[in-house]
Amino acid sequence: EAIKQLGDQTFAVRERAMKLLWNAGDAAEKHLREAANSSDPEIVRRARVLLDRIAYRIDPDTPAEVVRLMERFRAAAGIPSEQSQIIREMLRLGGKCDKHLLRMIVAVEDKQRRLILDEFAYDDWKILSSLTAGGQDSLVEQMLDQAIGAQNDSIVPHYAAFHAGSGKLDEKLAHFRQRAGSGLVFDARVLLALYRIKGDRDGAIDAAKKSENTYWIRQSLMEKGRWSELLAQHSLRPGAGMNAVAELGLMAAYQRLSGQDKDLPDTLKKIQEFAGDKGQRRDNRAWYATKVLLVNEQPQLAMDMLAKFELGNLAAEILLSQARYRDALALTEKAARAETGQQFIARGQHIDFLHRLGETAKAGEWLDGLSKDMGSTTDPSWLDRQIKWEVKLGRRPAAEKRFLDRLDNRDGSSLGAAFALLFPALGDKTETIWAMLVQAHPSDKPADLLKRLRQIEDRAYPKDQLELLLRSNVPVNRNSDTANFDAVGQVVSQMGLADVAQGLLVAANWEKASASAKLHLADALAIAGRWPEAARAYRFVADLESSAPLPLFLHAQARLKTNPADAEAKTLIERAHRMPLGGDTMRLDFYESLVERGFPDDAFREIEFLCRLLANNTSILGTAQDRLARALADRGDYLSAAVLLERNILRVMPTSMALAPAAFGRITSNIHIARARGLLQQGKKAEAFKEIEQAEK
Repeated sequence: EAIKQLGDQTFAVRERAMKLLWNAGDAAEKHLREAANSSDPEIVRRARVLLDRIAYRIDPDTPAEVVRLMERFRAAAGIPSEQSQIIREMLRLGGKCDKHLLRMIVAVEDKQRRLILDEFAYDDWKILSSLTAGGQDSLVEQMLDQAIGAQNDSIVPHYAAFHAGSGKLDEKLAHFRQRAGSGLVFDARVLLALYRIKGDRDGAIDAAKKSENTYWIRQSLMEKGRWSELLAQHSLRPGAGMNAVAELGLMAAYQRLSGQDKDLPDTLKKIQEFAGDKGQRRDNRAWYATKVLLVNEQPQLAMDMLAKFELGNLAAEILLSQARYRDALALTEKAARAETGQQFIARGQHIDFLHRLGETAKAGEWLDGLSKDMGSTTDPSWLDRQIKWEVKLGRRPAAEKRFLDRLDNRDGSSLGAAFALLFPALGDKTETIWAMLVQAHPSDKPADLLKRLRQIEDRAYPKDQLELLLRSNVPVNRNSDTANFDAVGQVVSQMGLADVAQGLLVAANWEKASASAKLHLADALAIAGRWPEAARAYRFVADLESSAPLPLFLHAQARLKTNPADAEAKTLIERAHRMPLGGDTMRLDFYESLVERGFPDDAFREIEFLCRLLANNTSILGTAQDRLARALADRGDYLSAAVLLERNILRVMPTSMALAPAAFGRITSNIHIARARGLLQQGKKAEAFKEIEQAEK
């Protein structure tokens, strides 16, 4: 009643209502938030005033540091970046700030609130991951509600991901179904995200159409395999310019997969015509046309296209992937013989092919001739290639001598690639370890330092000296004073130096090391089976980088190694799985880390969830679906893997999607191989052999 009276015609009634609501305080807050969206401007104005008073009310038990932050927030009115930074500082103080935090966000004007919330979107709402790690689900939910109310696009996948585990998913679906039915496009996008996270593909198609988003309409129909509907829509949308070939490629795919392929020959002809005539164009049209022909399972037409435009280098890669070695070598040799002077692309490909096929002596002859033509050129790309080929062909002494000459010349070129080629086990960490050796042994000649480096690579370096090296030097890059702690952390982990790891975690010169570097040190303890120490180290890293799910997950797993009945550890694992929310990049990184570290079930859970997200980065969705297909095949669910591969392959049709040439000739065969395995499981041999024949084609 008092809320209604805020808009009364009588001033005294309005003032009396203001006083009542102000005294009601917390009890009135929810109603005032609703009133702030009223159609009556007087009610809105007075509700805002009251919310502001409630937001900045200082109770007797309000901590002093919270009061200071509240005062700073109020003084920073109109500066969203500063206000969002103050909110981050409040969050670090924990639960004592929660009620003040939300009040302050609600109290500002709608436009200002949107700007403040936008600040959190810049780092993909990692603030929500930190709160989830701390078990503050209630605060996360309220912040999500505020961002959804402000119609912040980037929050949508996070909102859906949160409610996947909130127990309120059906309730939210019903709410946004009603709103989307009224023609509200933003709410339709939220509905789409909720349907996807639930796994309701039919509902997602309907919501995608309401959201008026062409990409998600196509994607939703594709994931459901509704090829006839896609074909009907696509025929109304011809492509133009360089994108025309991708649209033609999709047209051919829809025709094939829907079984309505009477017009397929005409579409294939248009794809070929897109490339034009030989000598007419200098752009990549011939390759783009070849690519969509390969995706549409037309290998012969594709190879004819490459032959017509004399793209022998691309044709050779595809022939090699098809195990047509003689044909591939004939093409690379023809191109190599035609190349002269200080050019090395064609001859380099021929050397690579000869090496891959075991023709080491012939590859060496070609390399000698090429090196003679290149003379004394100092082109770094050539020098790196030269060292690479010498290492591959077993000419390591020559490669090392060439490398030492480059060190002496000091021409300023990066030697990172050359270091990694000579020391593949250390890889991109080699240059940092070299710099530390230079620090530790300043009187050693480069050749002697190279011998030390080789001993470290071969794990033959005296352990006490290696530990002293890694402990006593601040790691630096060769050409700068920037510390490279990550490289040292990886070496410590790779070599299982648990004692070194324990020491570096508390070393003063490692205080500035990144959380990822310290994670590698914790890994060394885990590899050594020192689980209590590993658990503490992972917890330390989790506190340093509170938005990252991996250290918290590994902390919990280390605790379970010590005590399999640790209930809190199991809770923390669940929190780690929830932490990425709708962060597609974060969730993909988490998945890949879990695969690498040997947690297949947890990894499968992540990749399956990621494929249901309304990804902000659509390329990540395609990658995730490929990974899920691989995981399904590993589990023996070949038919599901085949379906996923067939539907996901169409994402590579656009000209912007780049894969190695050979991949385009192989990815279609993977569909048929998976389907054949699934059919064999069911005893359907005749159908399986048809799939095998198509894969061979």
